[in-house]
Amino acid sequence: MCGRFSTNTSLGSLLTLLGVDGAAVPLSDLIAARDDVRPSEPIAVVANRVTDAAHPRHVELFTWGLVPFWSRGRADAPRPINLRAETLLERRSFRSLLVRQRALVPAAGFYEWKKPESAAKRAKKTPYFLHRADGQPMALAAVWETQTDPDTGARTQTCALITTEPNAEVREVHDRMPVLLEPAHFERWLTANDVEPEALRALLRPAPDGTLALQRLAASPGQPAQPASPAAPAAQLGLFDTQSFTSRKGSRYSRP
Repeated sequence: MCGRFSTNTSLGSLLTLLGVDGAAVPLSDLIAARDDVRPSEPIAVVANRVTDAAHPRHVELFTWGLVPFWSRGRADAPRPINLRAETLLERRSFRSLLVRQRALVPAAGFYEWKKPESAAKRAKKTPYFLHRADGQPMALAAVWETQTDPDTGARTQTCALITTEPNAEVREVHDRMPVLLEPAHFERWLTANDVEPEALRALLRPAPDGTLALQRLAASPGQPAQPASPAAPAAQLGLFDTQSFTSRKGSRYSRP
């Protein structure tokens, strides 16, 4: 599962590897440094559009929480923020997204909460920030959907991140992790051509062990960190204690 992530890093080198034309769209308007990106918010996405000299690859804004085409605009329809790789490979209702509508989401890292070992009712989960051990930004695999309102013509773009089984680092805190793609696979993933799911199966695997580093946080992202006790190790100090956000209400966002 990936329910929160951060874009608080320099993403320029990653966008260059993605082949994004920074002149096509003001990137600063789309990729703000945000410590706490949450479901239902607009996020920066590089989708597998048809590109040419007149239409270079670029960054777009999508709402995080997929509205499938078959939901027919129902307000009560689930809007998954994550889709299991297994679901995309096996379920016909989602399989077409993997074939035709793939994307990458630039990120600094993502958050997970480790369940307490204590069985006490008030025992709280411990937040962790997971980032690449080499210090580079990451590219999260995603699928996307576009819907057009028949009455107004307004277009809505939504997306969901793809998750897979955890690698060694993530397994310490959670039983799922987002699919991370390496630069060698960007072009294959972002091709505008249809790709059969079986040809992508090898990309939908956990990142190799050692790819990620875990950082334990003193407070959840978006919440002020509590003063550390003298005995607390430095690794437990809060990193993201300056920003607060309240999620929007009214829509159902699910975490399959």
